[in-house]
Formats: sequence, C-alpha cells, structure tokens
Amino acid sequence: FSFKNGMQVLPNKFEKSLGKSFLSSSEIKSITKNDTGYKVIYLKDNIQKGLLADTVVSTVPSYVLSNLIADINKETTNKLKEIFYPSVLVLYLGYKKNSVKRDLDGFGFLIPQKENKSFLGAIWNSTLFPNRTTNDDVCFTLFIGGALNKELSNKTKQHFIDKSIKEFSEIMNIQDEPSFISSKLWEKAIPQYNLDYSTQLKAIEEFEKENPGFFIGGNFRRGIALGDCFNSAEILCDQVKEYFNK
Repeated sequence: FSFKNGMQVLPNKFEKSLGKSFLSSSEIKSITKNDTGYKVIYLKDNIQKGLLADTVVSTVPSYVLSNLIADINKETTNKLKEIFYPSVLVLYLGYKKNSVKRDLDGFGFLIPQKENKSFLGAIWNSTLFPNRTTNDDVCFTLFIGGALNKELSNKTKQHFIDKSIKEFSEIMNIQDEPSFISSKLWEKAIPQYNLDYSTQLKAIEEFEKENPGFFIGGNFRRGIALGDCFNSAEILCDQVKEYFNK
C-alpha cells in the first residue's frame, strides 16, 4: 500500500486539514499528569513550550514513549524499554529494465533463514507501483538485518550492501551493476513480539486504566504491518470517542 507520491502524502494532508493546530517539526520532551488532564512539554524552533490536554493519543515507538511518561509511571516505563527493536538496513536499487533477465511477475520474495543469505527479502517496487520509475527502468527495495543479524551497524553496513547486491543479482539473473543505489539504516526498526511480550502488553493496559484519557497505539501494539496500524488507529478513534461521550 502506498500513495502515488509516497507515504508523505498522508501527514501533508493532515497538516493542510488541521492548519495551525498541527504542530510539525516539534519534539515532545515530557508528558505529565495534572488535575484536569495532561501537560505536554515540547520543543519547536528551539523554544520550549507547553500545552494542556484532556486526552493524549500516542503512536510513537515504545522506547520514545517510555521516556515521555517516566513521571507518570516508572513501571510502565521500564516495561516499554524491554521491547526489542532490531536494526534493519533498507537498500533501494535501480536498474535498466533490460538488465533483469527474469520476469517481474510478483510482489517480490522473502528468504528463509536456512538459505543463509545476507538480506531478508526484496520488494519489486516498480511492479507494485508503476509510477516509481520510467518505462525503461525497474527498482527494488531490499531489507537487511533483523533480529537474527546483530552484526549490522553503521560500521558494517557497506559490507552487507555489497554482499546483498551480489546475492540479489544472482537470484534475479542480473548481469549489470545498479544504475542507482540508496540506503537507510534504521537502528531501531521493527518491534519484536517476543515471549515476554504479554507482560509488556499487560503493563500498557494497566497504564491506560490508571490514566483515563491516555491512549497508546503504535506498531508495538496490535501488529507491525501497515494494515495492522490502520486497524489499530480505528480502535483508538473509537476509544477516544467513547471516552468523550461518557
């Protein structure tokens, strides 16, 4: 799923619709509880400001939220910090279409661990989203790292990039070098629902019960996929409406 001009379309639309009440390029520093609701301290244009809110809806990563609510509940803070986010390197490759000697008749592929490859899988962007390239080009996104590859870092990423391009070329029967290469290392990428996740989820649920009007979402709750995040957003909206209708 994407938009014609990329996912940035969605927050841009929010900003246009909400006007001055949409605070972009702002960093939240802390959230505290008071007699009427919550106080949010944030930084914008290097100026610290604050606002009072009846409700707070958070979808920031768990490791960010853990620091923001430290003054409200230390136990929840500690549980949120336990959620593990492995590093993932996203590698974007472009080729001339005639360089790829196999049919691009799918969405891409995932690689089983037993194959012992350097990357996790690939998405065939130009097949899924035709407007991503010209008619003479194709592009792909490779995912490198994950929970089982803890050696990935800024220092080692070039090694993984070179090895992944070589392996990908063999799989796709590509003889030429990429015409375009771009990469982004997400040091904390995808939250893991490990065996102890039930205790972390319980802490989140207890926090919401103890702090009415504070709602927690994000991809560390109810699923990591984009579709899961949309479903989670609908649940959050219903919860907020129900809260205000009491």
